[in-house]
Amino acid sequence: MAFLAILLDRRAVSLHSLALAALVILALQPVAVVEPGFQMSFCATAALVALAELWPRRHGLIQAPWFVAWPQKIKDAVLGLIAVSFVAGAATGPFAIQDFNRMASYGLFANLFADLLASAVLMPALVVAGIGEALGLAPAWLGAPLAVAGWSGEGILTIAHTFAHAPGASHTFASAPPVALLVSFLGIVFACLWKGRLRWLAAPLALAVLVWPRDASPAAWIAADGANAAVVMDGRAIVLKPTVRTFASEAWTVHRGLIAPFDPEAETALAFDCNRMRCLPHAGTTPAIGAWWTKRAPKPEALDTLCRASAILILKAQVSTPPSCDGVLVLRPADFARGGSAEIYPAVNGDGWRLDWSSDGRGVRPWTRGGQ
Repeated sequence: MAFLAILLDRRAVSLHSLALAALVILALQPVAVVEPGFQMSFCATAALVALAELWPRRHGLIQAPWFVAWPQKIKDAVLGLIAVSFVAGAATGPFAIQDFNRMASYGLFANLFADLLASAVLMPALVVAGIGEALGLAPAWLGAPLAVAGWSGEGILTIAHTFAHAPGASHTFASAPPVALLVSFLGIVFACLWKGRLRWLAAPLALAVLVWPRDASPAAWIAADGANAAVVMDGRAIVLKPTVRTFASEAWTVHRGLIAPFDPEAETALAFDCNRMRCLPHAGTTPAIGAWWTKRAPKPEALDTLCRASAILILKAQVSTPPSCDGVLVLRPADFARGGSAEIYPAVNGDGWRLDWSSDGRGVRPWTRGGQ
């Protein structure tokens, strides 16, 4: 609400000053242009400035009794909070989908209640405490406003937790091609800069990240050190080691818009027979990824069993493979040291599997030529 009040004063901020601030930041730190924080902050602010230009204003004071004027002011404040939350969420939505692969279902309501509590309670309490400290008041006098500020901060966290854990609180999306985010960005900028009804033509462009067709998801993934892997079954990511070093597997699951199992260990047990030393795929698991996790050489019969059950075998031990591994794609530590993590796709001819190594795309950006 306080931010909207500032925006409603045209002399306080403008798109020109916003553009100047962006240029200064980019001149000092050009890499900021690819950082989600920079993109989301400036797009949200530009959208709120555009909202301020469209916001209706009263040009004269209306003399009315307090019981008529105050409900009107409360209604205007609530509408302002709703508008700010909606517009800021819409402007940052494409970046949230592309960079964080999530879209909040109740973000409008969560922001509405959190902003109301922050504007009406938290900030005034902190201002009172700050003035008291500047005047040199004893800590006992500052206890009350600081307690109110602490209570309101906990209230904001409670609001965030409540909406974040509500049924259907968020939706997961796979990242779209980079060009989709560029189209969405241009649509947002056009809608903010253009005046008149023609700006609404940019709405479909701003939705590009949401509706842009995605490439087919990979069939499986292997971690950069070969210490974990996951297969995709019915849109769910089944991780071979669901409780060990989960950051990489969770990040990949979210990036590809896959569903995390409700009970990861139980679902892993349905597709794999795993222990501390190895993972053996059950019949019907596709792709059939087997793994020997340790550098200790497996017994010949254990290695033979892995080779017979696997189409792809992660092998940490430096041992020779038996004839039963002929036709099996064997991946060793040197492969991961050279290629990093890998995504697995069916081969073009439908026979076998194709690996896309992360190192092959490292350094490739829209402004580079094949990473050169």
